[in-house]
Amino acid sequence: MIEKNKRAKAIDALNQKIEQARVAFKNKRLEIQKHEKSTTSIEPTIIEINKLLESFGFSSVSLAKADKANLYKLIRADGTDAKETLSEGERTFITFLYFYHLLNGSE
Repeated sequence: MIEKNKRAKAIDALNQKIEQARVAFKNKRLEIQKHEKSTTSIEPTIIEINKLLESFGFSSVSLAKADKANLYKLIRADGTDAKETLSEGERTFITFLYFYHLLNGSE
């Protein structure tokens, strides 16, 4: 009987440790997700979209990092804001490229 009580206590102790480990694991996963959001860079997307724009002949407009963190802006070759002067073709193609990169996700 004493041996049975020792085993039951040992099992209870192990179950408590397992539950504590599960909670700790869940908390660490949430922490990792939080850090991933703050460290994701938009630079690779800017570079790739600009390469594609240039390869398809859209040399008069490019993507650049906006003043606010993790935001984009469209600029002309001379550095001026292109938001209001985009042609329908430029707007459509840039939208497509941005959507394409959203589908790729981040690592």
